[in-house]
Amino acid sequence: MSLQTSYPDIFKHLFAFNLDEFLQGVFLYLDPASLKNCQCVSKEWKSYIERRLWNSRVARKKLKTRLNLLWKNGSFIIEQFAESKGTLYCIACDDKSVYCGTVDGFTEVYDVVSGNLKFELCCKADASVGAVQFDVGEYDIAALTESGNISIWDKESGKLTYQANHHGENISVFGIKVVNKFVVTGAGDGSIFLLEKDQRGEWEIKCKIYKNKEEITHIDSDEGWLVTGTRSSIKTWNIAELEQGPRPDPIAVHPWMLILHFPFIFVVGGELWEGFQVWNVMTGSKIRDIQLNSKKFHTLSSNGDFVVISEIVELWPGNEPVDIFIFVFDIKELCDEKIPDVKLWRRVRICEQSYAGGEVNAAINKTSLVVSHGTSVNIQRFWGEGFNDNNALLN
Repeated sequence: MSLQTSYPDIFKHLFAFNLDEFLQGVFLYLDPASLKNCQCVSKEWKSYIERRLWNSRVARKKLKTRLNLLWKNGSFIIEQFAESKGTLYCIACDDKSVYCGTVDGFTEVYDVVSGNLKFELCCKADASVGAVQFDVGEYDIAALTESGNISIWDKESGKLTYQANHHGENISVFGIKVVNKFVVTGAGDGSIFLLEKDQRGEWEIKCKIYKNKEEITHIDSDEGWLVTGTRSSIKTWNIAELEQGPRPDPIAVHPWMLILHFPFIFVVGGELWEGFQVWNVMTGSKIRDIQLNSKKFHTLSSNGDFVVISEIVELWPGNEPVDIFIFVFDIKELCDEKIPDVKLWRRVRICEQSYAGGEVNAAINKTSLVVSHGTSVNIQRFWGEGFNDNNALLN
């Protein structure tokens, strides 16, 4: 639609009489995809929407509140999103892309709106076969394989910018995290390496930490803090002071996977223990130990407002498919000790898992819930597709 296209006289009069509040209410009723189309009607509409909606703190807050209500109360269809070239081991998403790690060493990157494959990243340095794990930052994708090969890719172009087995031969690596212009890796010998991108855009190892002697199984970071999971505990580190070692008094729980929203940490135990826990890493206190019908969970994903956990069930050849439960919780509620567990809001998805397809994984961004099983990926969108062009709205 052209900017020169005429539009109804009633809107001309509304603009002429400076009825800002009324107009803002009309536009706020629309989903972001429709708002994007409205910007094409005229220069006046374009300027108004940018000024009074996208650049308005009040309007952003209203739209965010509306989106949260859709997450909690809306009912949306589940769409087939993509078919991977290989069996999927892990999945993640942000407001532009869906990232799929395969069991044979590749990471596939799909456009979150269209589902089209943008590029495929080979994360292994040789012909060996190994599952991929990865973390996605603002500008980079950092991946690791079971053999300890670390690779870093530019998120927009898919260009390889770093690849090395920097922890050493025959040392497993299970933890990787992108933190602004840094990438942190944690290894089976307990070592932590911090890589930094220099002014030329090249990665170099800034420091190597050997103070921890326990195998690192998972890591995460938030607000300048790093947490490392081992087979006996969770340790907290100040990233600016890594060489001084972790804080005293680690949390005595063995995490399968964890997510840090400082100072709170969300933990699942995989095959080791049942339920879902929330801890305060600064006080060492357990905020919640949520039990959900003796279910065990193996993955977590967060969009800053909600966290999703995926059930793990071990199947053997000849077993019939089973129903797997995926739960979405409100992060603010989880961190509020005044709310009893039975009063927590939750959204539930039930998926079928077969032996051939492997585990069910779920990931979340601001507007969508993405689920994978085998080679199949589906998506449940809680707002219009055009929202992805305006993801800063919800920051």
